[in-house]
Amino acid sequence: MKTIVRVADEYAKFARWVAVISGVVVMLIMVYTTIDVTGRYLFNHPVPAAYELTNIFLIYITYFGVTLVQSRGGHMRLGFLYEKVGIRGKAIIDLGSAIIGLFVVGIITWQGWIYAVEAWKVGEVTLGAYTVPVFPGRIALAVGATIFILQYIIDTIKNIFILIDPKSIIPSATQTVEPNSGVSSEKAGA
Repeated sequence: MKTIVRVADEYAKFARWVAVISGVVVMLIMVYTTIDVTGRYLFNHPVPAAYELTNIFLIYITYFGVTLVQSRGGHMRLGFLYEKVGIRGKAIIDLGSAIIGLFVVGIITWQGWIYAVEAWKVGEVTLGAYTVPVFPGRIALAVGATIFILQYIIDTIKNIFILIDPKSIIPSATQTVEPNSGVSSEKAGA
């Protein structure tokens, strides 16, 4: 159990750095959009390919930030049910969620890599007034989904260990986001 806890903690640190990339992209998209709107309405000269690049940037924001949320236990749960069950009950709920996540994100990852390689091979570009290569967004989706699925694998293994021996749980690996607070705290049981 200590090994998976250590792996989970280290992967959570990695997820924070990946989320920093997502945050940098948010800032870039804000600056880019501000320049585009200013150019469009004040100087009648919009920034080329703003719409196309914004769509690609949104992929980075979404797929590079979601792993951090999962590593902190911040995704939605049925709180009224989750808070009424014990350590094993929470582990069962989290395990079920992780298995469903593995299935769904597994398909996204698999297809994402297929589309990324294909977009790279054929040199796929957006259609419109400006042509922008699509492969950076497709690669971002594939990489982000791969990072996300690795988090689901860690969560699955961790919850199996909790089901086997609930007393072996170490608080640092059970960090979750408390509802309505937005602040991360340690819980003794999930």
